[in-house]
Amino acid sequence: MNGFSDVHVSFSADVAHARTRLANRWSAVVDPPPGVWIGTARGHAGSPVLHTADSPGWRLWSVGDLHTYRGDAADVLGRLAADLAHGVAEPGLLDAHAVVFAWEHGARRLHVLVDRMGTVHAYAGGAPGHRSVGTCFAAVADGSTQTPDWVGITGFCGFA
Repeated sequence: MNGFSDVHVSFSADVAHARTRLANRWSAVVDPPPGVWIGTARGHAGSPVLHTADSPGWRLWSVGDLHTYRGDAADVLGRLAADLAHGVAEPGLLDAHAVVFAWEHGARRLHVLVDRMGTVHAYAGGAPGHRSVGTCFAAVADGSTQTPDWVGITGFCGFA
């Protein structure tokens, strides 16, 4: 077994993707929004790198280590979820080596928060009508157009 866990969000498919990391099986999230497939793949039982939290109007998943939020180590993801629900979240005060996926129910919008060092990667891709985002590159690439994103590449090269 392994310690890797993944989150995958697809805005077109309603079935699990065949591609996984290290043979971790995808499990659909209970009660996903219509037209959206959200799944998680856990490593060994009790893997500490996949966390979830709920608050009114929000559902959060994180992959990686959460250290503190607003300087406090208690219930980091839960407090971030509560702040999102109250409109007072400060993601810049999240100290983590993680990526956080935050689903906003009312707006049907996914927010992806990556730590400052990008220690846990999140990938976005897919052809129009088949967009997805997740931590497993192979699963995201499955729905890709297989053509380079020249705008993204140019922007990265201009930044570097």
